[in-house]
Amino acid sequence: MFQFPSQDELIRAEYDADDEQLIGRGRKYRVYRQLLLSPIFDKYDAKEEDFLYLRNFCNRLREDIEAHTFYKFELYNNAAMLTVTEKKEYMTVFPNQKGISEVMLHFAALVRHYVNRNEVHKMPEGTISLTPVEFNRWAGQCKEQTGSGWSKEYRDLSLTRLAQELIGELMNWKMARMDDELGLILLSPLLGRTMGTYPVDYQKGSK
Repeated sequence: MFQFPSQDELIRAEYDADDEQLIGRGRKYRVYRQLLLSPIFDKYDAKEEDFLYLRNFCNRLREDIEAHTFYKFELYNNAAMLTVTEKKEYMTVFPNQKGISEVMLHFAALVRHYVNRNEVHKMPEGTISLTPVEFNRWAGQCKEQTGSGWSKEYRDLSLTRLAQELIGELMNWKMARMDDELGLILLSPLLGRTMGTYPVDYQKGSK
């Protein structure tokens, strides 16, 4: 029996297998496992043949998953994911009740704002690249614009600590990754899948 410290380690073990295991049934199981255990099946992280399998058999995958689980199968140009319309107790979903989840929703809305104004460096696959300085500035702007409605824990955080927690949670949900070679933060298109805003007059209502 094998034990893995995390879901990522389990998935990575599949990709480290011998070539003989990368065909047929093994690939099918690996694709299902990636879909069920990871927030997103990203073409960037997947083997080319696995993502090709996913695209070629997407209708079969959708029928199977939606017939036997509560999930809905969504496929985009460079990614696939499972979503739910009604949360079950055993599910770990985004967004959730954690304060950082609210921060992420507002940060996603800020990113969308800059995308709509064409003020970002957008790669062909839809990824947005930011320097750490740019990311921290956006995190600060997000706090300035919407932080008064956050939980006290995140209202009181320093900008440095807020940026650290935000990028950590974005990476945990596969909404961002680090390019250590270039020293950049890469925001995934998944970040724009769900975002949140307050009503324009929300501050008046809270007084």
